[in-house]
Amino acid sequence: MFKKILLSLLLLTAVLSATAPTQESITKLYVATFDRAPDASGLAYWLNDSGLTLEQIAMSFFDQKETQEKYPSGTATSLFIETVYANLFNRAPDAKGLEYWVAELDSGNISRSVFILAVINGALGDDAVILDNKTEVGLYFAKKGLDDTDLAKKVMAIVTADPQSVVDAKKMIDGSGGGGDGGGGTIKSQLLGKFQNISGVRYEALNIHYLILKNLTN
Repeated sequence: MFKKILLSLLLLTAVLSATAPTQESITKLYVATFDRAPDASGLAYWLNDSGLTLEQIAMSFFDQKETQEKYPSGTATSLFIETVYANLFNRAPDAKGLEYWVAELDSGNISRSVFILAVINGALGDDAVILDNKTEVGLYFAKKGLDDTDLAKKVMAIVTADPQSVVDAKKMIDGSGGGGDGGGGTIKSQLLGKFQNISGVRYEALNIHYLILKNLTN
């Protein structure tokens, strides 16, 4: 019962609030969705030019070509969940957690973007340490002005809960010799006209509000 209440509260936080994005929160979305550091131009766009809330940015990520290639149509829900956990925490979800999220996603109670925000918001212990380390490395990469998405993936792949992994990742960034598009390109050119409006957020908020009330009374 306690776990059900906790998950419901995470969903409430992820959906009902209109959260102003920060460099840190957007970086966490990049890590969760793309398994890489944010490219400098993409981070700048979402933070300064998009005019979107964090919840809208999370939804907008699923309109991007990079996301569609990483999670093509027909990707099993369980594989999607396992990938996000690996991206964020370098581990698989526990069996009960996986079962819960599969049921919620497959039933349409929540969207994939809301799931990602809920998992980010729920990070504790070693998971929180790893995510903080990945966020630090991701911001370091972007603040260097880099747009090489291949390098962005390589540096994130070596980050763990060990503080030395952060040092090593920063050394890799410093030794890269500058920016440039590493073949993956940035997503900025795909952004205009690609986000869902606030009415979509409100509709999903009502849906999740109903889910929370149902969970708390079961």
